[in-house]
Amino acid sequence: MCTGANFVDVNLVPVNLPPMLAAVNIKVMEVRVTATTNRPTYHHGDLRNALIAAGAKLAEHAGPQAVGVRPAARAVGVTPTAAYRHFANADELLEAVKECAFDALAEGMRA
Repeated sequence: MCTGANFVDVNLVPVNLPPMLAAVNIKVMEVRVTATTNRPTYHHGDLRNALIAAGAKLAEHAGPQAVGVRPAARAVGVTPTAAYRHFANADELLEAVKECAFDALAEGMRA
């Protein structure tokens, strides 16, 4: 059984389940860790911006040619399929990274 700060109790009593399961409490993980990387997987609603931030880090470390949907998805901890729902290809992701960078530059100039 899983215990600790990363788990919450889920009481299934009010749910219509077969009688033998009705009184069972199940621990549900709030944070899941991938078996291959030991990194938390991504489970909140701002995936687009997380991918853009990952793309910016990829560009910062290895240049714009390193920006891709799959590497950004890997960095964020999601499947490429989830990332492709937001960006059809690397060019779209790179364009979003550039737009975000220009917005930050403009904001910095205004300050």
